[in-house]
Parts: sequence; structure tokens; C-alpha cells
Amino acid sequence: MPDLLNECRLVSHIYEYQEVTSTMDVAESIIKDKGIDSNFVVVAETQTKGRGRKGNHWDSNRGGLWLTLGLFNYSFAPSLMLYTGLMMRRTLFHLLNIDEIFIKWPNDILIGDKKCCGIIANQNSQARYHLIGIGLNTNNDVSNINENYKAISLAEITGKPISNKQVLKTFLDFFFSSIGIFQTDSLGPFIDEFNNFHLLNNKFIEIENKTSYKGLCIGIQEDGGLVLKDASNNEIVVYSGTIKSFL
Repeated sequence: MPDLLNECRLVSHIYEYQEVTSTMDVAESIIKDKGIDSNFVVVAETQTKGRGRKGNHWDSNRGGLWLTLGLFNYSFAPSLMLYTGLMMRRTLFHLLNIDEIFIKWPNDILIGDKKCCGIIANQNSQARYHLIGIGLNTNNDVSNINENYKAISLAEITGKPISNKQVLKTFLDFFFSSIGIFQTDSLGPFIDEFNNFHLLNNKFIEIENKTSYKGLCIGIQEDGGLVLKDASNNEIVVYSGTIKSFL
């Protein structure tokens, strides 16, 4: 995708591979071995050990868009993963023009009730990098993915092949067009948009971290915390965990 560099000038390198363990592994090696000091993208056709959240495996067979975005010398609030999810939601709405594209706190994108995208993020503070890993089902076969995940691909929805290059370009355009606002004001300017498309809002959820929380989800805070109202009408703010159920 060399010409993509000319179209997205805030990315200095795009590294393309046929097969990797994970694009996050490659990105970490690039930072360590090449000593670069600019934004970059790693893209692979397949991942043999694609990373999901909390060490889960992400199925990454051929056809999907598997990438890691390396961001150099930014200072971000902890809600970077949520900002990324919102920019991916904008991307998919722009390309598909359907309303039922939802963000599920903290890191999933769903179309209807089926998952099409997962996002992870970590920070290498010593190298001054943030890394964002994105797995998006575009043209890949999702029929063999564990049925508990209810996966779907973009090609299933459109009935025709999806250009991974177009998806990546559109995502980078949206991501970098608002990154300065996010860096300055965190999620504040994006709260209403996020909550409008948040799958968990107004649902009774159970979330598990070191302990279990139950309550009605009333949205997210500027810092990315998930706000619940418990049975006693007390507000609980949760910053990490796994959604076990929602109704």
C-alpha cells in the first residue's frame, strides 16, 4: 500500500506481511530494532497468534484486515481504545451506510448483534509509543469461529468483496482528523456520539473484574469509565472488566 502513505501523511511507514504471529508482535519488534520515531502501520494477510483482549486468541484467517497502528509521542487518556472504537464505527457507517453498527464497551464493534471488530491497546512509555491492534472481519470466512462470538464479516453484509485498502485509508482519515481534539479533551467532545451507539446503554449488565458488578448501564464517562446504577440506585463506575451478560 505504498500510495496510501501519500494519502495519509501522518503515517510514515506501512509494513505489509503475508503471515505473522501477530501484527502487535511485529510492531513491538519494529520499535525495538528499528528505533523509528514516527507513526506507522503493520498489516498482515494472516496472523497465527492474533491477540485478543486479556490474552484471548483472535481468529485471523486470510481476507480480513489485521493491523497494528503505532502512535509516536502522544499523551493520551486511558480511553484511547474507546476513541479508536468510535472512529472505526464512523468508518463502517461511512462505507456501509447502515445504522445498526454498535460499540460495545470496552473494545468491540458489532453489526446488529454480531461482532465484526475487536480492538486492543497498550503503551510502551519508554519508547514513547502507543500501539493499537485492530482485527476487522472484512472478507474472511467467519463460519468456523466459535458460535458464542456471533461473528460476521463486512462482505456478508454487502454481498460483495471489501477493499481492505479503502477501509484502512478511511479509518486513518477519521482517526487522525480528530486525534488532536481527543488528545486535548479526552472523550468529552465525543461522549454524546459514543452513547448514541453504545450497545450496553439502558441494558442491565453483569461485568466481572476482580469482583462482579451488576446494574443498569447509563453510559460512559469522559475518562472511559462505564457507569452503572445498582439495585439501590447508587452509581458505580467500572474501568475494566469482561461483560458477562446484558439484557
